[in-house]
Amino acid sequence: MTFNSIAIKFSEKASYAFDLCFKWINKLKWIIVVFWIIVALGMVYCVFGFLKHTSMVVSPPKGSLGWQANKIYNEKFPNISGVSQVAVVIKQMEQLDDINNSTYLLNFSTSFNQSIMTDEKGYLVRKIVGRYIIPQYSTFIEKFIAQFMAKSMVSGEVTLIEIELSGEEPTAVGPYVKRMRKYISDYKEAYGDGGYDFAITGYDALGIDLQSVVIKALEKMELIVFPIALIILLYVVQSPVLLIIPIVNVIIIVLTSFGLMYPISITVDVFGITPAMMMSTIAATAIDYSLFLLTRYTEEINKKQSYYDAVSNMLRTSGRIVGTSGFVMLFCFSVIAIFPFDIVRYIGIGCTISVTITLVVDLTMTPALFLCFPRFFKLQSCIPCYKKCVKFTQRRARFQGVGDQMWHKFATFQSKKPVAATMFCLGLIVMIPFCVFIYRFEWTLDNNQVVPLETEFNRGFVNIQESFPIGILYPFHLLIESDVKTMDVTSNEYYNFTQQMISVFSEQMPYAFDNTSVICFNAAGGKVISPKQLQILMTKEGYQNAMENFLSKDSSVVNCQLIPKVDPTNNSTLLIADIRDHFTQLESEFGYKILIQGIIVDGVDCVNASMRYFILVLIVLVIVILIMVLIFFKSALVPLRVVFTTCLTLLFVYGAGSLIFCTDYFDSIDVIDQTKGIYWVVPIISVPIICGLSLDYDIFLFSRIREYRTRGYSTSLATVYGVERTGYLITFCGIIMAVAFSGLFLAGVIVLDLFAFVLTLAVLSDTFLVRTLLVPSFVHLFGELNWWPIKYEINTTEYENADEFHIYDHLDSSSTSESEDNSNQIESTQQGTDSTPLLN
Repeated sequence: MTFNSIAIKFSEKASYAFDLCFKWINKLKWIIVVFWIIVALGMVYCVFGFLKHTSMVVSPPKGSLGWQANKIYNEKFPNISGVSQVAVVIKQMEQLDDINNSTYLLNFSTSFNQSIMTDEKGYLVRKIVGRYIIPQYSTFIEKFIAQFMAKSMVSGEVTLIEIELSGEEPTAVGPYVKRMRKYISDYKEAYGDGGYDFAITGYDALGIDLQSVVIKALEKMELIVFPIALIILLYVVQSPVLLIIPIVNVIIIVLTSFGLMYPISITVDVFGITPAMMMSTIAATAIDYSLFLLTRYTEEINKKQSYYDAVSNMLRTSGRIVGTSGFVMLFCFSVIAIFPFDIVRYIGIGCTISVTITLVVDLTMTPALFLCFPRFFKLQSCIPCYKKCVKFTQRRARFQGVGDQMWHKFATFQSKKPVAATMFCLGLIVMIPFCVFIYRFEWTLDNNQVVPLETEFNRGFVNIQESFPIGILYPFHLLIESDVKTMDVTSNEYYNFTQQMISVFSEQMPYAFDNTSVICFNAAGGKVISPKQLQILMTKEGYQNAMENFLSKDSSVVNCQLIPKVDPTNNSTLLIADIRDHFTQLESEFGYKILIQGIIVDGVDCVNASMRYFILVLIVLVIVILIMVLIFFKSALVPLRVVFTTCLTLLFVYGAGSLIFCTDYFDSIDVIDQTKGIYWVVPIISVPIICGLSLDYDIFLFSRIREYRTRGYSTSLATVYGVERTGYLITFCGIIMAVAFSGLFLAGVIVLDLFAFVLTLAVLSDTFLVRTLLVPSFVHLFGELNWWPIKYEINTTEYENADEFHIYDHLDSSSTSESEDNSNQIESTQQGTDSTPLLN
């Protein structure tokens, strides 16, 4: 059995599958329409539930040092491991009184304390302390510690109220924090602000603000991005009637996709930017797939065939391309879902669900609507009753518009090999200078990139930075274990260890710590309590209570706080690596095992693991892309060319990104100045997406070229027709997709700005450079080698002799009255063999 015969059988089987699928769609058309409408309506409640259940939690990969530290911390210190930290940041804006002795702040603190304690969730408050809120204790030691903590809550023009919330009801914390903000707002409305600015900050506050920003971004996308995309689609298909289909499809897709994520979001932590990424994916793919299907429909409905055959051929041709493209996109998104950490995995799962629903809805709902309402959807042009407008639409449908003539001239000019070689080199000359900047690429774990800029959280975060050590927001926990089951913390050995630990951090890492950075039950302010003094203190009831958070009940693990004096999110990977390197010195000298725990540590371990998985993912992507393209096009050269153009697009996008965000050339722009590298999640998620997008347009263009080549056109002529027939369409698809992804700029979150930049640039470069210059030029240069090992017969080499050139001739000889009669004749039968034209 030859390769040609295998390819023919494979094509026959695929055509049979599509024909069978279409027959069932025709039989079940009304059921399909009703089913999707019911599903979409049933998901409305779940959509709002999903939007309210995103979070900022980052879990380290299983087995990592961060995961081990979290496990020990949760087991040995259950009372504080699940605690949420909330801070009310109060900054003096006007010098109306003394911040250390303010009657206004005293009254506010009393009122605020009473409000949150009498709230329905007041029992979640484990501790609240501030300059004017001092917990009541019975022992002298606890009173002394409380008064010391209260005084330390003021620094310069800023004072804090720290609130510790129990982790017993995680879902109740967010609404509780919202009510805290309401209590502050009500107090200011009643008594004025006293010259102070109030802001609640903390990870839960960040999650609330990010949810709010994402929801607003989704609203902006609905009001700005979708209308622009639909206007472009209307210009292309020239029919407001046909525009109803993508509108209906998009509504169903959004409601269904978001609704399916709701049960996932209530059982696991779904990262806060997931809804925005899903909406952009839906906007890009749903409109593009509709464009593929509807433009093919307008082509087919102008040919001599029945309405049923027109819809069938639309699904057989464009449906097959959409199916292949969707399958490729599904694979690329599902690759994201295999990463072993939730922050990436569930973005991948959310986007995979979006593409799956988009694919299924577009390939079932679109033909079902056409078949259910044939008379309605045969109304073409922007003004169906105006003959000139109808004629204009006809010219567009048979590629006789001004834009189509320009694409014809361009494709014909490009078919000359010297011109093709020049254009190929021109494309490389434009892209390669940006590719070389890939060596400047840098990952970053800067949490400022996931913080919404114009929010209460960020305002409080900035105010804290001005007066307190920034590390107070991201403290590390040092978990110290001994080889023996019970540690003797009153021994000279542990005393020496504590002194040496403080010395190591303050002297060997002075850029991040000083001698006050370590806080423990036996150390504070650079001082270490002697063993004898510690033995005496440990007999006191108040000191025993204070030690609960520092020494496990079985005395097997000590928990010390390590507070950096710099922002630990900047160069955090190097900082954590440096800290762990210094652990080695202490462990070898004293025999203790030391682990570091904290939010930043979890993120660093995710980054470290992602770099290992990322290489594997790239290799798997390349291999699978080679196999998929080989199966679809049955050519040995095409997969190599696809891998080349895809890698070129990736290098161009991330080279340009590195030039802008990883160097100081553009730091005069405020938003860029705030980025010290590209947030680590962006390349992990965007690289598979860019691979899918690159394949999307490549498959659409090359499958059209292959369609003409299998009809006996020479490779040069097939390429001319392929570029001419798809040039305008892919261009508008690229513009629509760029508009969709650029909608992420509306969120006001740097990480979403980065996603918008790389995805928009990828689409535009692929549309106007790769697909326009490189791919057609490559096909012209390699000629018949593009199809090896298959050999197709050449029956036509001249443009005017091609059957495609004469396929719409019947429209020119048809009169309006005849067309109307014939149109009525066609409506009476769906599957007839009538050869009357359908559009006049």
